[in-house]
Amino acid sequence: LVCVVNYKNEQEVLDYARNLSNQTALSEIHLLVTNNASSSSVNLDLEQELSTLPISACYYEPGKNLGYLTGALYGYRQYMVSAKKEPLWVVVSNTDIEIKDSDFFLKMITNDYSEDIWCLAPSVYSASKKTYDNPQYTERISLSKLNRLIWIHERPLLAFLYAKLSKMKAKFTRKKKMGSRY
Repeated sequence: LVCVVNYKNEQEVLDYARNLSNQTALSEIHLLVTNNASSSSVNLDLEQELSTLPISACYYEPGKNLGYLTGALYGYRQYMVSAKKEPLWVVVSNTDIEIKDSDFFLKMITNDYSEDIWCLAPSVYSASKKTYDNPQYTERISLSKLNRLIWIHERPLLAFLYAKLSKMKAKFTRKKKMGSRY
């Protein structure tokens, strides 16, 4: 199950669905699109266009913008009501990516993962900074740090300064790609 969210980017979602349709494991992929908001400047019926593609797809309209993750979860819950069975795997994906390897999903679903693996994520490489910006945590964030971050981000001026200082720090401390533990 591949969950994506449309927020006034119908053409990008459609291009992503077309790209996904090139996967060799197409019969194993079900695309789920939650429409948080349609673009008023684009004359494109996304639900209709998706139905013309060879990929199995569901389209859900929550009636308002739920945000990215809540929109994806809304679509997942709607899917679960209609499908009445849990998928073996769920991918929550942005639509501004291109999956160049047509065997990507075949490799993903046929790989023999350790039983303690429950989440896979791609490498996030910033070409402009020439750094890997992967969120890599080897330990859970402490409650005090989480509360401190919440406190900072509840204050717009502090959040702005925090973001600027973080960018400056990133320029001076380039991250190297960490190898996978698995």
